[in-house]
Amino acid sequence: MADTAKGSVEFLHGVRKFRYHAVTGVAINRKLVDGRPLRNLHKQGQQVHLVGLNFPVTVSWYYLKRNNGKLEKRFVLSTRPIKASTLKWWGKRRWQIEGWFKTAKQ
Repeated sequence: MADTAKGSVEFLHGVRKFRYHAVTGVAINRKLVDGRPLRNLHKQGQQVHLVGLNFPVTVSWYYLKRNNGKLEKRFVLSTRPIKASTLKWWGKRRWQIEGWFKTAKQ
């Protein structure tokens, strides 16, 4: 497992240990326990088991429009079951806020 994936797994386990829930971005190449990559999911809002996690997560995705006009598929997960539309909204909002801070730091 890559260092970034290992770090995100540790983060999610830590969040769950304190009985909190998290909504976070996830890499498109993360693997499900059955060996399939995350990008092969077809239904948004599914509860899936990712490699390294001992609890199910809800996964959804949205398309982020890049500066060059192309769309990039972004995955977002929640450690608690929520609707796909809510998860997508929170995920988009999260990236907007991070983008604003990144721009403000420059």
